Amino acid sequence: SSDLMAGFEAGYAKGEYMNATRWDLINESREMRYFNASQNDTLLSQLPNGAGNESSGYSYYGRLGYDYKGIFLAQANFRRDASSKFGPRKRFGNFPSFSLGFKFSELSIVKEKVPFMSFGKLRYGWGKVGNNAIPDYVYFSTIGVLDVYSYSFDNTTTEALGAAPNKLANLSVAWEGEVTQNLGLDLGFFGNKLYLTAELFKRYNEGMLMEVQAPGYAGWIVRSSYQEGGVANPIANVGNISNKGIEISADWKDKLGKLSYSVNFNFTYVNTKAGEIRPDTIFRGSAKGINGYLTRTINGQPIGEYYGFITQGLFKPEDADTINNVIVITNQPYTIDNSGNKIYAQPKAKPGDFRFKDVNGDGRITDADMVPM
Repeated sequence: SSDLMAGFEAGYAKGEYMNATRWDLINESREMRYFNASQNDTLLSQLPNGAGNESSGYSYYGRLGYDYKGIFLAQANFRRDASSKFGPRKRFGNFPSFSLGFKFSELSIVKEKVPFMSFGKLRYGWGKVGNNAIPDYVYFSTIGVLDVYSYSFDNTTTEALGAAPNKLANLSVAWEGEVTQNLGLDLGFFGNKLYLTAELFKRYNEGMLMEVQAPGYAGWIVRSSYQEGGVANPIANVGNISNKGIEISADWKDKLGKLSYSVNFNFTYVNTKAGEIRPDTIFRGSAKGINGYLTRTINGQPIGEYYGFITQGLFKPEDADTINNVIVITNQPYTIDNSGNKIYAQPKAKPGDFRFKDVNGDGRITDADMVPM
């Protein structure tokens, strides 16, 4: 037997907002909460702003299923999606998927030779879905126009109307693809009281949507009267992340009189790695420590891996000397400056402090000495 399904969907969304601020109302009563009741007439107190956005999209999709005597199962799916978040040349994305199943427990030889097997199925699936989770208008050369302070020009609080690129355009930005494939085996015994599942899986991105660092000369925009500076980084298809692993589960369900019970076991191993990350091979996370970023994502390495310094015990009293009545750890890496003076890697260290390893041997302790933890 076979079945066929086809469909179409479309959507449109629009949003607008506006807000304004005035300071120092006459009092806090509800009757006096009006802009013109403000006692502060400075330009700083008058901060109206607003924005709007709209997006739309539509999709065609279909599914074809096939079942041969409950033994061989197959299904194929296809979607063609269009989104206004991408430019005219890249608006459409095609996303196919399929799955195959072999239910060998329906074979007469299995029923005869392995009567305690109530269910057995071997299956494989492959599919690709699309992601368009990016801001609107990233393929337009949008310009922001705002009142800004003249700090950058003459170091005064004088306001002036200015314009700058709000987001650098990328006409090539396109759908991100997320591809998933899995090979699984399902086994049921004793009327499915015992159920076993084993699955190999892999998932990876094709053209992951990421913000690309733009050089400073590409343009900056002041995003509010309190903060000068905001890069106009474009969005591009520059990333790749892969997840692969194995998952095993076992379930036992039974009854003891009127008591129903179940026992479950599962094991999962996942290996996650970063693939292509452009334009740099390193993507720094948002977690920061005293000596810089704590997490990094590097090509071929796990995602968001923590980095830190290697410690080699503690500095001891015998590692120190007294120089100009100051205790200085002299038994440590150092460099020589232009005057011939020693510049120690940990100049403020005292006995009892951690001794950090100079991994690259340059006589200094810097971010270059941080390694995966």
